[in-house]
Amino acid sequence: MSNLFCYPQREASVAYRIFGSDAVLISTNTNTVRMLNPIGSFIWHLCDGSRAVDELNAYLVTLYALAEAEAESAITCFLDELHQRQLIRWLDQSVAPSDDR
Repeated sequence: MSNLFCYPQREASVAYRIFGSDAVLISTNTNTVRMLNPIGSFIWHLCDGSRAVDELNAYLVTLYALAEAEAESAITCFLDELHQRQLIRWLDQSVAPSDDR
């Protein structure tokens, strides 16, 4: 379960490709394909384990002019779904940022 102070990190077993502003995720663990819209793709890109959920929430509030509570609800629901589908893992502490930042 996500909380604002956990660090979401993409699972290493998930291959992904960005097409324009959409993303396609392929999980080798679950043999599934998932398509993400532009906002989901943006969040996916940021899930490198170096940013806590509250930081991702701040990005959504700023970039998409969302109310903080609305953004928090949307991002925690989305990240929980990614976790349930074994596409991300939760870290208790930050890791070094990835090169694709």
